[in-house]
Amino acid sequence: MKRYVKAIDLQESYQIPTDYEYALLYMISEIILCRTEKLPPIDWEECQEARFFSGDKELHIFEGDDGMQEVCVQDADEDIILIKEYELDNKFRNIGKTVLVQEYLAFDEEDGQVRVEKTRLRGIR
Repeated sequence: MKRYVKAIDLQESYQIPTDYEYALLYMISEIILCRTEKLPPIDWEECQEARFFSGDKELHIFEGDDGMQEVCVQDADEDIILIKEYELDNKFRNIGKTVLVQEYLAFDEEDGQVRVEKTRLRGIR
């Protein structure tokens, strides 16, 4: 898993990340889940959290301790992953029936037990 975290400024003009297949936005007034090519213009003042995702990566924008932040997670060859599938609410059935969530697994150095280190959205079926 390759990962970076950086602070961002809400006053910047955001571009919709077109290299991601799907977008999930938690707005004050609604939740939007769609393919990025069908995403309407985003009112970033109303957006509380955004996730842009594809099979191999996710960009997560959220309010952190130091203001708005973004975290980008990309797969690496050495990753140990588990993919889970969850049913989507009926209002999102126009895009698919289920959402795929990827868990990155890591081994505890002291006792060797497996733990989930990070999760991200992966796709929709």
